[in-house]
Amino acid sequence: MWRPASSRRRPCSPHRLLLVALAASLLSAGCSAAGKDKENSTAGPAAVVTGGAATLQGKGEQDLLKWALSHSDPEALRAAAAAARKAADAGSSEFAEKQQRVQALLDAMKGEPTEAELMQEAVAILHNASSTRQQQGNALEALRYLVEPIDNANNLQGMGGLAPVVAFLGRQQPPALQARAAHLLGTAASNNNVFQEQLLGDHPEALPMLLHLLSAGSSASASSSSAGSEGDEQQQAAAEEAAVRALYCLSTILRLSAPARSAFYEVSGLPALQALLAASAAQGGSLRLKRKALTLLEDLLQLDSAAQQSTAQEGAAQEGAIGLDQRAAVAAALQLLDVTEGEGDTDMQEKALLVLLALLDASDQVQQQPSRAAMQIAEAGGEAIVQRLEEAWRRDAEAAGASAAGENEGEDPSFLLELVALCRRVRQRVAAAREQAGGTAHAAGSLGGGRGGAPHDSSEL
Repeated sequence: MWRPASSRRRPCSPHRLLLVALAASLLSAGCSAAGKDKENSTAGPAAVVTGGAATLQGKGEQDLLKWALSHSDPEALRAAAAAARKAADAGSSEFAEKQQRVQALLDAMKGEPTEAELMQEAVAILHNASSTRQQQGNALEALRYLVEPIDNANNLQGMGGLAPVVAFLGRQQPPALQARAAHLLGTAASNNNVFQEQLLGDHPEALPMLLHLLSAGSSASASSSSAGSEGDEQQQAAAEEAAVRALYCLSTILRLSAPARSAFYEVSGLPALQALLAASAAQGGSLRLKRKALTLLEDLLQLDSAAQQSTAQEGAAQEGAIGLDQRAAVAAALQLLDVTEGEGDTDMQEKALLVLLALLDASDQVQQQPSRAAMQIAEAGGEAIVQRLEEAWRRDAEAAGASAAGENEGEDPSFLLELVALCRRVRQRVAAAREQAGGTAHAAGSLGGGRGGAPHDSSEL
C-alpha cells in the first residue's frame, strides 16, 4: 500500500517532547510551591483579623479601634511578621532554584542541532575521503532516517548530498554500503515526485547501477547454497541484501512515475528483471528476492500492459515497447510454480499466478484472438502445473477447515481457497484460448511431440 505524500511526516522527536513536558512540570510545581508558601505565611494574621472582624460586623470605627488596642500583643505581632518573612524568603529561594532548572532545560533544547544541521554533518562525512567504512555506513543510515519527511528529502540535493549517495551504488563499493544507499534513495523517493525528478534528471546513471545490484544479488543468492567460508557467506548475504534494497528503490521510483518507467525500459530494465527471475527459478536462491521481483514485474505489467503488447501482433521476439520477452516471462513464472508438493512457498507462488494473470490481461487489452499469453502458457504445459497446484491446495484447505480450531499448523484455509480461485481463473482463460485456436485436439497437437499437458521440461526454459 502507498501512503499519500501528506501522510509521510515524522512527528516531533521524542526527546524534544520529553524536555518540554519536564520543563512544564517543573515550572508548574514551582508556582504551586510558591503559592502554598505565600498562603501559609499570611494565614495566621489573616485568620486573626478575619475572625475578629466577624465579631465587629456592623460597629463603627471607634469600636474597631478600641477592639484592636485591647487585643493587640506587640510581641506576637513581631513574631508573626518574622515568620512570614522567613517563609516568603524560603519559598522564593526554592522557586528560583526550580526556575533555574527549567531555564537549563530550555537552553539545552535551544542548543540541540536541527535536522538540517544533522543532514549537513552526515553529508560532510560522505564527502570526506578519510571517513571509515563504519562512519560512512552510519552517515547513510542517519540520512535515511532524516529524509523520511518529504521536505528534508527534497533538500538533500541542495546540500550536495545526492551525488555521494548515488556514488555508493557503484560496483567498487562494499555490498553493505550499496544496500544502505539504495535503501536511502528508496525512502527519499517514496511518494515524492520532486525527489524522483531530481534523482533521474541529475543522475540517470542511478537506474543502471540499481540494475547491476539486481544481477550481483541474484548471482550471490543462487550460489549461497554451495559450501564456502564464513566470509564468503557474509559477502553473499550482503550482496543479496543490496539486491533486495535495489528492488525496493526501483519499486518506489517506478510505480508512480511514467517517465521513470520509460527510462527504466530504455536501459533494458525489464529484461534484467526477467533474467533475475529466470536465474532464481533455475538455480534457486532467496525467496525474499523472488517475491519482490515478481511483485515488481506484476506492477509493471499492469501499469504498462498496452505498451508491452504494442508490437506483439507483429510476432517480434521482444514483444513490446518496454522490452518484455513474454514467452520467457511465462516460462519463469511457471517454473517458480512447478515445485515438489509441500516444498513451495505459497506467497511466492501466489505472486507467480498473479504475473500469469497480468500477462493474460495484457493480451486481452490488445484484443489478441486467441490470447498469445494463454497459448504460450498452454504450450509450456502450464495447465497441468496449475491444475496440480489447484488440487493440492484444495485438499490442504479442506484438511485445515476440518481440523480443530487452534490445532492447525498449516496454511490459513481462506488463503488456500484464494489460491485455488486464482488457479481456476488461469486454467479457464487458457482453456478458452485453446477453444478459440481450434479446439482441444488442435491445441494438444500444438504442444509438440504429443507432450500434451505434461509439465514442462526445465531445460526448455
